[in-house]
Amino acid sequence: MITAAAVLGAAILTFVMFSPRLIEVWTHGAFYDPDDAMRLVEVRALLGGQHWFDMTAYGLDPPAGTYMHWSRTIDLPLALLIKAFGLVTNPVLAEKLTRLVYPFLLLLGLFYGVARLATVLLGPIARLPAIAAALFCGGAIVQFQPGRIAHHSPQVLALLFMTIAALEALDPAKARRMFLAGLLVGFSLSINLEDLPFIACLCGMAVGFWVWHGAPMAGMLRSFALGLAAGLIPFFLLTVAPDRWFDPVCDAFGAAHLGAGLIGAAGCALLAALSNRLPGRPARLAAAGGIGVLAAGYVALFYPACLHDPFANVAPLVRSVWLSNVTESLPFPRFFREDPQGALLTLMPVALGLCGTLAAAILWRGITAKRFLLLSALIGTGLAVGFWQIRVFTSVTPLAIAGALPLAIALHGRAKRAGRNELALLALCLVFPFTSAAWGLVLPDDVGTAPTRAGNKCLAPPSFTALAELPPGRIVAPIDSGAYFLVHTGMSVFAAPYHRDNAGNLLMLESMLAKPEDAYSMLTARGANYVAICPGFGETQALAKRAPGGLAAVLLAGQIPAWLTPVPMTGTPYRIFRIIMTKS
Repeated sequence: MITAAAVLGAAILTFVMFSPRLIEVWTHGAFYDPDDAMRLVEVRALLGGQHWFDMTAYGLDPPAGTYMHWSRTIDLPLALLIKAFGLVTNPVLAEKLTRLVYPFLLLLGLFYGVARLATVLLGPIARLPAIAAALFCGGAIVQFQPGRIAHHSPQVLALLFMTIAALEALDPAKARRMFLAGLLVGFSLSINLEDLPFIACLCGMAVGFWVWHGAPMAGMLRSFALGLAAGLIPFFLLTVAPDRWFDPVCDAFGAAHLGAGLIGAAGCALLAALSNRLPGRPARLAAAGGIGVLAAGYVALFYPACLHDPFANVAPLVRSVWLSNVTESLPFPRFFREDPQGALLTLMPVALGLCGTLAAAILWRGITAKRFLLLSALIGTGLAVGFWQIRVFTSVTPLAIAGALPLAIALHGRAKRAGRNELALLALCLVFPFTSAAWGLVLPDDVGTAPTRAGNKCLAPPSFTALAELPPGRIVAPIDSGAYFLVHTGMSVFAAPYHRDNAGNLLMLESMLAKPEDAYSMLTARGANYVAICPGFGETQALAKRAPGGLAAVLLAGQIPAWLTPVPMTGTPYRIFRIIMTKS
């Protein structure tokens, strides 16, 4: 009962901390970032009758649209919530309610999961400190704030509960819990591939424990194999269109991942069955290595592109102007150079958490040591991959929180045994130095912080109110604004921050960099009706600087080509121009 109250209280406090954003969502329908806006566009299409397996965003890069790398796994609960709220209110309010209730429900799952993880590791006494640590770690809760309906928060929960199941399964008496871990692998991959490094680590560690311990780990490996098969196959069939089963996709759940996963599942089942016939570690290691070679060989033979850069098909211009500057995809060293305070607040809870779990793995004994070792491997994976793309830190931070617990719980127990109850309570507060809130107090406030997209007036809902009144058409607008045009107006857009929209993004960039006369030919050939710029966008300013004689620079300077006519607008930072099909 106390834990339930703490979980609910922590979720409410989180929403209170993010109350300005909650108010913005409720009053204006604001979005945290383009992924939230694009997700709602996708859900609206599903509710409007678009086929379950048709993942085409028809308003993006018209007329054919862009086939997205997302799935319906997250669309379904959102659609159900909108329909349920729609029974008692209007569609606009139903969407707003969904965008508040959905992240709140997932937030309850986050705090429950953190408490459960702490209980598995150190017992019930660790629950409340773990919940408190999560509450004070921005990296743990940032994906669950009001308005967030993108795929990130479900991925965080999938990883969290996958980890809990695996930790429990290290006890041979609870080996069947590994079945749940396998199921969650299928669920996670059906959303997208963000958890893939962690899944690979989890599979490797499960097999590694079997190699080291042999038969006692056979039940865990067998359950994992069954869970993988029971998760991968149904989720693949439910989320991948039959005519795309064998497409060579590497940026979404596809045959490459299904095949490798099923080879791994069959391999784990075989290894478990051979446990008694492979009594030595070298023999078990050789057998496990053979399964790994088979899985990797399958991908290398049939889907070799999946072993290379997943964004290899993105045009160099799109990569240099947009992709290499996406904040969540930045490598950590560059993030640190641009926003040192934000970088340290992101890094320290994970780095300290890893130190805590490694120390516990060394100092504890028995199954607890094994659990902390597995957890350390997962946190270490997140830390390493986070140096490549910082987005991974939001996935690994809820796991890293556990590293704050061993010292606090050990000192609490010692003080309790000595009868010093006040000191015992104080010991539990030692989780605080492991949180980002603690580091926020000691880091200098004058360190520059990079501006966020949420604060950009070019993306605020009121900026699109007047634009929604324009006759629908195809608009050439900045990449980061694309999803917002789709969700707030009746426009189709060519550019949006998605790597599969390579052709549309390339058209927008090339036309903005081209001389006005050349831009006219490019845009009319694609049937564009409008051009939009927002002087406040760094993207627009960068294009103007890159090509001083290009269309972006000319429009920023107020020199309007003859083939464009300004559209009078008020209440928006955008400058809108209608394309005249016949030059005067």
